[in-house]
Amino acid sequence: MTVQATKFRYKPQHKPNQLIYGVGQTGLITGWTVKQVLAKRLESQEFAVIGNLYSATRGINFLIRNLLANPYVRFLVILNATKEDKNAGSGECLRDFFRHGFEEGYSDSGRPCWVIKSSIPGYIDIEIEHWALEKLRQSIEWEEVNSISQAVSQVKAYAQRGIIEPWGLPLEFPILKVVPSILPGSRYGHRLEGKTIAETWVKIIHRIKTTGTIRPTGYDGQWQELIDLMAVVTD
Repeated sequence: MTVQATKFRYKPQHKPNQLIYGVGQTGLITGWTVKQVLAKRLESQEFAVIGNLYSATRGINFLIRNLLANPYVRFLVILNATKEDKNAGSGECLRDFFRHGFEEGYSDSGRPCWVIKSSIPGYIDIEIEHWALEKLRQSIEWEEVNSISQAVSQVKAYAQRGIIEPWGLPLEFPILKVVPSILPGSRYGHRLEGKTIAETWVKIIHRIKTTGTIRPTGYDGQWQELIDLMAVVTD
């Protein structure tokens, strides 16, 4: 049977450079497995997007936002195949979002958020409306698999169903961005001193956060750095 090509185009709001795009209606979450390994076994019309999921505390939030912005994605395959997946628990937490839901609570840093009902900590921005998350849970059919071959087979099986109407209109919600206050200061040759390692470490972090240069990373994020910093522990 020939799978009918679709007209869909995945438009991520977050981490666009970390994804592989197709024109189908299935999202394939590969966990810690290299996403290119699965992409080369699939045709572009069989999937909408393929991406890794390393962290439940950070990655699931961006994934949920992207799915809300692309309501034509009606299927999700969650690959839980490696030892790293078992240790990180990101795929398990994503599964629990769809299986058990979420509740209002706080993140590990004390920020108000939606907490996924899972033994693995996972957080979703509180700015996303409750009804939208529930609509997403009810609208996506998902399957958890534990091998590459199973993942490929499941994606192909979903593709055989033909085109399914989107569950709604694209949804975007504001994202709270904390902008650090950076003070003017020297970029090089910093010297810090403390009595203990712990005290000195706090001073290092404070100096980087207040005067460090912010640069983009290769992973759609940012880091902050100071070059040529020396720390002295006196005791």
